[in-house]
Amino acid sequence: MEPIKGFMPIARWLLRLTLGIVVYMHFFDTFLTFSFNNLNYFMALLYIIFTVSLIIGGLLKKNATTVISGMIIFILSIIMIFMGEISLNKVLEYFLPASLGFYFMAAGNKG
Repeated sequence: MEPIKGFMPIARWLLRLTLGIVVYMHFFDTFLTFSFNNLNYFMALLYIIFTVSLIIGGLLKKNATTVISGMIIFILSIIMIFMGEISLNKVLEYFLPASLGFYFMAAGNKG
């Protein structure tokens, strides 16, 4: 059976939506603390900013916003995995955002 290529735009938007939901679930409460002297606050702020940028980048014709946002999300996820003590739960928590960031860094809007 052949893949249905017409579903690719919908699939990419579902991936963007998934990333938005994951970032909301993991980082929105930290963001609402407005604790400017906490590194976790700034990481949550960056995740939220670049996830919104990635979603907005999907509406643009050029790939630059999507690629840069995906790259930043991928790098932030890798940093979060290796920051502090490495555990399986931590790897599993940041693996999905890292994977989605890597996908959009590699594929842009076209995929």
